[in-house]
Amino acid sequence: MNERGSDYDVVTSVDLGWSPRNAGRTALACWRPGENPWWEVLEPGSMQDMLARLAPFRGERALVLLDIPLYGTEELSRERPFRPLDRALIACGIPLYPSWRAGSYGRELASAIGRLADGFEVVESYPNPVHRFMWLAQDEPGCLEGELRPIKALEDWRRRWPPAFKRGPLPERRKNLARLASVLARFLPGDYSSLVPGEESRGRELDRLGDVYDALVALRAGMEMARSSPWLLEARVEGHAGMIPLLADANLRVMWEAAIASTSGRSPRPAPLDAPSAAMLPGRTSDIAQRTLILL
Repeated sequence: MNERGSDYDVVTSVDLGWSPRNAGRTALACWRPGENPWWEVLEPGSMQDMLARLAPFRGERALVLLDIPLYGTEELSRERPFRPLDRALIACGIPLYPSWRAGSYGRELASAIGRLADGFEVVESYPNPVHRFMWLAQDEPGCLEGELRPIKALEDWRRRWPPAFKRGPLPERRKNLARLASVLARFLPGDYSSLVPGEESRGRELDRLGDVYDALVALRAGMEMARSSPWLLEARVEGHAGMIPLLADANLRVMWEAAIASTSGRSPRPAPLDAPSAAMLPGRTSDIAQRTLILL
């Protein structure tokens, strides 16, 4: 993996539940430039547990990614469940839970982390699209290296999905988590064999492995953000709070621009010569995205 310079001393990714009631489902993954990532499951995983784990990073430039909506949820409701940023993600064929369910919990977490030290920057993460990028591009030589370019495998963005690992029969979840551990090894330095579930692994253990996997996937996007990588896409909607760091090749970047235009009513910038085919553009969303759009 190419080791570009980093704007941060440490990057931390936290996968957590969207309310204090789900505090037992908190996984944390960390990376320092030049080192392999490390991870742990916090028990019981409350806000105070997370703050205690982040406290040793005081005095350092720390990027903290939280897998929960942070900003722009103040005016949401059951009748108006999505932010403009969410609508743009949906237009790119990315399914997601309604952000109104997170309430103010994400903002409270971000504020508490910000009070730990001036050098902490807190941003929102979303593992799902990063996971899909890594799954589709895993066999592409030099992906995330060098200058931004189109990746052939990502032309199937709307047609191919990674294997499910959070739900389904236990044997299938075990097999899929093992396959996904190999994807981590492709995109992250280090050994991920400990994340391969055993033949007798049950639901709770598989849930925890899935949480760690999500934390590590979001960490990969955070690493690209720390390096100011050309493969980083800062997903945001102008005039609205919130940003999510994602991974994108040249064509996905064009698709994002078109999605922003479709949700904001403005015209997109002219597409380059290597723009994606019509099958990739927001007018042909996946079935999941179409079902979600009905809720808007």
